[in-house]
Amino acid sequence: MKPSLCVKIFKIILQTSGEHCQNSIIDINDSIVNLAAAEGLSLADLEEICKNLEVVARIAINKSLSANKFSNYLNDIGLSQDLATSLANVWEQQSSSVHDRFVNSSFDIAPERLTNASWKLKLITGQNCESNMKQPLVEIGLTTHEKSVTSLEFDHESLSDFYKHLENIQHQIDLIQKQ
Repeated sequence: MKPSLCVKIFKIILQTSGEHCQNSIIDINDSIVNLAAAEGLSLADLEEICKNLEVVARIAINKSLSANKFSNYLNDIGLSQDLATSLANVWEQQSSSVHDRFVNSSFDIAPERLTNASWKLKLITGQNCESNMKQPLVEIGLTTHEKSVTSLEFDHESLSDFYKHLENIQHQIDLIQKQ
């Protein structure tokens, strides 16, 4: 099989990725079948090639690999230098548009998207002069793209716990983006 067929199939996989995130990145469409028929490939061989290229595409997408790292990965799994370089070049050309499609499609399937956050500080004091009780509370308002507002109220301890959870989430996101 010619490496050019793999490159063409890989381009089609990347062009259709993000359109439907749940199952397979691609369905074997007529253009891929026609390419394979011209090469004399059976449908079973074509399906196997597509599955393997889809796995490779998912790895590149999920790890946000640079073209060099992607090429090294492809060499490590046994692809020829020429094919690895060709696929890495395609990835380099299309990676930002693939990333944008996945981001946009994930926003489309999310039930709510945060558009604004506001806060205000409340101070609850004792009812009589003898009581010096002061309890600060923070009210956080979250507005979604559908303009619905959710209000959350925290005392000092629960706000600290919530903040620690947010820091942990931020740390996890930072780790993923560094990969």
